[in-house]
Amino acid sequence: MPGISARPGRAGLVNSGLLLALVLPLAAGCYWLRYHDLARTHAELIEDLSAAALASVEASERPLAPGEIERLRYPLARAREFTDIARKRYADRPSLLALDALVARYADLVAALERARVEPPDVPALRALVADVDQRADAVRAAIDREEAG
Repeated sequence: MPGISARPGRAGLVNSGLLLALVLPLAAGCYWLRYHDLARTHAELIEDLSAAALASVEASERPLAPGEIERLRYPLARAREFTDIARKRYADRPSLLALDALVARYADLVAALERARVEPPDVPALRALVADVDQRADAVRAAIDREEAG
């Protein structure tokens, strides 16, 4: 029939594109409204994973399995993505600067845990890294509390 598209799914794609064009700005707005919650969540997750990884190394006297290392890398990648996105809007925010420092220290811990797969783990050094992660997570939470207060 003349006037009818030969591609039946095209109208759905166009409508989906329009829907995305309307929804994405709204979603981005919600994202910025939730910055403090998301930053706090990343800090707490990194802190918890660090403590659990150290406990696993101390308890088992063996290095972490490749799958366990990968489970540590995934939150690292998500936290890096979050800080990269947040930097576009909040580059000078103290909580973001603190979160950047936390993410960098967590990356150091993940690298140390990965090295421990091929050489004996330096448990005291791992403990020091985890203690530093804890302090940096506290600094993120304190900065968020100050920002939220005013």
